[in-house]
Amino acid sequence: MKKHKYPAFAPAGLVQHQIGLIDIVTSQGKAWFDDYYLLIAEMLLTDKKMQRAWKALEKAAEKSKNQIWDIEFAQKVAFFSIPPRHERLTRKQVATLAAEAKQAADTLVGILAVFRFDVDLTAKLIALSENSERIFVERKILSRPKEQRSQLHYFVRKMIEYLNMRYGRPMTGVVATVADIVFLERLDDREIRRFAKTGHFPPEKR
Repeated sequence: MKKHKYPAFAPAGLVQHQIGLIDIVTSQGKAWFDDYYLLIAEMLLTDKKMQRAWKALEKAAEKSKNQIWDIEFAQKVAFFSIPPRHERLTRKQVATLAAEAKQAADTLVGILAVFRFDVDLTAKLIALSENSERIFVERKILSRPKEQRSQLHYFVRKMIEYLNMRYGRPMTGVVATVADIVFLERLDDREIRRFAKTGHFPPEKR
């Protein structure tokens, strides 16, 4: 692979960003492909399967006026493809964390009341105090998914959340393409669309 030469479909902003970072890393006497982000970005820039995905992302970015859309996307792919590192928590541990959150919220509510701070913020903290345990459970702190392909499923879930937040739609075709490139495992686009609607993957066939 020739350094600093990319296909015509590769977005210019990410290309320049990649070239600059590679120059910095190599000037330090390091191999750029040992850097995980640079490796992921290189895959996204050079794999022909990304051609349609980049076009779709560029079109969505134009509507949202996101000027660093390509760099941001590559960073998200790299970040979310690394499995989360947190321990499974028991319900007792969750209850302890919830109690600590409630105590902290109650303390802040008292301080805000004394100094007459923002009413909306006070209301939000009261809600946090009253619903702290529910918030912990809903955010899935109890445990990670138990699917055999949990790392891949985690990646798909986070990418859909990001694209929904950024562009207002899950862009499941883009997610399927990137999952294929990064994990070398092709997901059915219908499977991803179903997950985008329900939040769950169908059970894996045996």
